[in-house]
Amino acid sequence: MARSYIYKSVMITLCLYAFEGFSIAQERINVTTGIGIQELLNVGLRYHISQTQLGISVGTLPLKEEKIFSISADAYFHFGGRSELSTRRPWYSRIGMNYLRDETKTLIDKYLYANVRVGRDFNFSEKLGMNIELGMSIEAMNDRSYKDSAPVWIFNLDFPILPGLGICLFYRI
Repeated sequence: MARSYIYKSVMITLCLYAFEGFSIAQERINVTTGIGIQELLNVGLRYHISQTQLGISVGTLPLKEEKIFSISADAYFHFGGRSELSTRRPWYSRIGMNYLRDETKTLIDKYLYANVRVGRDFNFSEKLGMNIELGMSIEAMNDRSYKDSAPVWIFNLDFPILPGLGICLFYRI
């Protein structure tokens, strides 16, 4: 399990270095890290085009008895306000998809969520900032499979609509 996380971290780092030479003159790539419902503790990349961003992130939670993994792909549409430190408008709407896989000793749950959120960027400098967002996530798919050691009865709460919350730090390369 630890090797898997190390491998993923190394691959993400290599991708970031590969994009660095391409993006220095343009400052169109943002490197992100954050925490959110469905995104978990995550790292990601966003590509900036005018007042739009396209992003992808991967996340996990360091739990002892569970393996939780998340992948998100999103589009950000910046629409309101002004910032002295960036040409990108600080208010945005975000739509996207999130795949979440949760494995325990007895079962494997796979979810697909559609996300709709509104957020705001807070720029600390021309390169560094933070965003906070709020919205909802709608469950599009849930696939549950039981392992051999599954108990006869498992308590299950299904919520097709969940709050969508996130806090993220970003760095413009």
